[in-house]
Amino acid sequence: MLIFLIVILLLGGGGAFFYAMRGSGDTLSIVSARLGRYGLASQGDGASQAVGHLRSGGGKAAVRAADRLADRAGLSVKIQGKLERADLKTTAGEYLTMCLAAFLIACLVGLVLRGILGLLGLGVIGLAAPWVYLWRRAKKRRRAFIEQLADMCQMMGNSMRAGFSIIQSMELVGHEASKPACDEFERVVTEIKLGLPVDQALDHLLQRIASEDLELMVVAINVQRQIGGNLSEILAVISNTIRERVRFERDLRALTAQARYSSYIITALPIGVGVVINLMDREYESYLYTATLGHIMIGIALTMVAVGFFFLNKIANIEV
Repeated sequence: MLIFLIVILLLGGGGAFFYAMRGSGDTLSIVSARLGRYGLASQGDGASQAVGHLRSGGGKAAVRAADRLADRAGLSVKIQGKLERADLKTTAGEYLTMCLAAFLIACLVGLVLRGILGLLGLGVIGLAAPWVYLWRRAKKRRRAFIEQLADMCQMMGNSMRAGFSIIQSMELVGHEASKPACDEFERVVTEIKLGLPVDQALDHLLQRIASEDLELMVVAINVQRQIGGNLSEILAVISNTIRERVRFERDLRALTAQARYSSYIITALPIGVGVVINLMDREYESYLYTATLGHIMIGIALTMVAVGFFFLNKIANIEV
């Protein structure tokens, strides 16, 4: 009876999620059309606050409830910032609703496969997976931006030698560079055109792409605007510095690749062996899933694997 009630609740929650998310694309297209005249329609995350207000006004009940919950908890701004850094074109309420759906689906699958123990295990995975995905996507995008930063500084310096202003140079980067650099600099130029001060628009860029290399460029531009100086020469020096740092980081990642992948293999090995043995002979591991002592042993083993993975990652990932 208990399992039947849990299944009904999970199915009901999943159905509410899909009903809540139905039709959200129409609202996004309306917002894009309205903001297109200002150059924001192609960016998605560049108008996240406006999109959030319009979606919450005409969105579904579950998304509106998630938005209110995030606002009351003071998490809306933080979640929206993480979504912008990962370039996900959605609001905080919608992402929280998707996380809830992933959790419910994982719990349902775990319950069907392994009962209450499977519900708890896959539920934790379903709860953590969306946030791990968000973190990895933001990290990958930040790394791609930093790898382009040296070429962007050189392009801006060359254009300023040719007579361009700093705004025109950033606009040139927004048109000529590839993603994600073009998106970020187009957003900076758009914010400036809409009346935001240059230093504030650059600070917003620095908040989205947290990087010491980018901070060098932002500080140089702000100092030049306040007291003057040959910014093109400064950007050339910064470009060379960043290029050497990126080359050194690539060499370092190549040298530590074996240690990093060893940590992944060592972490996945006991879990993989357990899954294979369970598929080959389910009776062999049945004690672990049916007895209280077996549950404790699984918990201790998973905790030790997680702690080992944490320390192996700390050793392999060297900060430059």
